[in-house]
Amino acid sequence: TQRSTEGDIGNWLAAMIARRAIEPNHLWEDLGLRNRGELSRLLSRHFAPLAARNVNNMRWKRFFYRMLCEGDGLVMCTTPVCTQCKDFNRCFGDESGESRMAERRRDVLLRAANPDAASIWPM
Repeated sequence: TQRSTEGDIGNWLAAMIARRAIEPNHLWEDLGLRNRGELSRLLSRHFAPLAARNVNNMRWKRFFYRMLCEGDGLVMCTTPVCTQCKDFNRCFGDESGESRMAERRRDVLLRAANPDAASIWPM
């Protein structure tokens, strides 16, 4: 097993992370976390065996897909050495940005500060 948290919490987290992993943004954003560090800590705490395998700090979605492909005998990568791959930045690039929760909060605060403009901003 890849979980270090069993029972309902482990099952719930695994299902939630799997669902969010198919969303278009960074996984930490789609989970409503503030940054990638929070996601790494969550995974290290609740999925320690899996998190420990990400020794090169690959982006988590890419890492999950790579593990799934390797488990099925498929090769996702075009080169055997990551540093020589043309897609290196897609797997290991920067994941900074504003979280979706912070973005939503900012929008709510802006609407509250300017109620007349609220009708032009989508929810």
